Amino acid sequence: MAGWLRDSIYAGCFLVGWRPADNEIRAAVARGALWFPLLGAAGGALVAQVLALLDLQQPELSAIAPVVLLVFLAGTRPAVDFMRFFGGGLLGMLLLLGVLASEVWAFQALAGNLRIIALVLAPMLGRWAYVVQAYGSLPARPDGFAAMMVRHMQFTQFATASVSAMALSLMLINALGTLVLFLVASLTILLRIWTHSRRGGVSGVSLGAGAFLCEALVVVLVGAIARLAAGG
Repeated sequence: MAGWLRDSIYAGCFLVGWRPADNEIRAAVARGALWFPLLGAAGGALVAQVLALLDLQQPELSAIAPVVLLVFLAGTRPAVDFMRFFGGGLLGMLLLLGVLASEVWAFQALAGNLRIIALVLAPMLGRWAYVVQAYGSLPARPDGFAAMMVRHMQFTQFATASVSAMALSLMLINALGTLVLFLVASLTILLRIWTHSRRGGVSGVSLGAGAFLCEALVVVLVGAIARLAAGG
């Protein structure tokens, strides 16, 4: 029990931007990955509560604030990893801004329960993407964080995190949750295939970039569903 608690604490610290240098702690983060979806959902619920307390009335601020808070919920690391994954520089910055702008577009259509669902579902599935990318992969380097994640990410972590992600998705958005989960899983698998074929395996940067992109995909999907339901 003490080991599980320690691993979950390290996992939580990792998800808010901490990147430990010690390999034993990195291994503990990997073992604690079974908690990633639940921790992501809890973080999203916290963001939803903060936004409810702020009660922003301006439409522009109401759409921008959740995007900013989701980025800072992860300690900005996945957003930076996404930019670095595409080489950094101008291209990486433009792609990052494009993804963030698409999230703002989505939140412009989200209100009430759908907004809360997006805020909880997006970080939950974004954190789950770490697990899907790491389990059964090859590390691009024999050392480093990704190597420890791959080495210590066992079936227990993958299965528990995946069941949790599926159950929460179904609970939050019913049958549409299955579709969202399937699309996130498909994107994650495509990223795995691409990183293995082009870069020899996953890296800390590719793991973070995948988590960021999957989180954004969920927000955009829920926003698109809201717009379709509203007829526009």
